[in-house]
Amino acid sequence: MSRKVTLTVPVDIVVRDRDVHMLALVKKRSGASSHGISASIRSFADELDVSLDTARRALASCEEAGYLTVRANRMKNGGQLENTYCVTKSGDGVIEAARRAGLIS
Repeated sequence: MSRKVTLTVPVDIVVRDRDVHMLALVKKRSGASSHGISASIRSFADELDVSLDTARRALASCEEAGYLTVRANRMKNGGQLENTYCVTKSGDGVIEAARRAGLIS
């Protein structure tokens, strides 16, 4: 007989420092909103004091790892607006682990 169970298993993962700081920034900016935050990559880069390319890589890495969702926003005429970024449940776990380790406040 098989049944479905939900297990929480602690697993060691490797996350880049820049990714942890990016996740923490997105979470801080979005506050309690579950809808995320609309922002430009440049604004993230400026606030973290990193290059535009570094911010872009951190966001892509977080999205690829499943820590962040990214939704493109468009105007009615097809023009591109700022993307919306939202930290996932896995991303929240990374942020909490980083706080416990003293990497972020």
